[in-house]
Amino acid sequence: MRGVLGSIRGKKVMRGVLGSIRGKKVMRGVLGSIRGKKVMRGVLGCIRGKKVMRGVLGSIRGKRVMRGVLGSIRGKKVMRGVLESIRGKKVMRGVLGSIRGKRVMRGVLGSIRGKK
Repeated sequence: MRGVLGSIRGKKVMRGVLGSIRGKKVMRGVLGSIRGKKVMRGVLGCIRGKKVMRGVLGSIRGKRVMRGVLGSIRGKKVMRGVLESIRGKKVMRGVLGSIRGKRVMRGVLGSIRGKK
């Protein structure tokens, strides 16, 4: 039955269970693929049904997001897209208004005689 044998790091195994990844032989069971590239299944995470490398995953309020899009504001994690800065402080995008061309927190805006 020599035909059914392959070897992996000196151990003999059934040839059918061998796969290869970047020229290294590995057991086929541990292979996954991401965007057509073969990777070890252990490093795969999944985010909204898309496969990504586990290292790039972060989480925000229990939702998984790509780590690159995370920023933080006063120690809380938020999506980087919603951050703006005002006088060097980071604030959420929705809370900024402007008065005479200067940016201020929207909460401090009122109007008097129709002027801000």
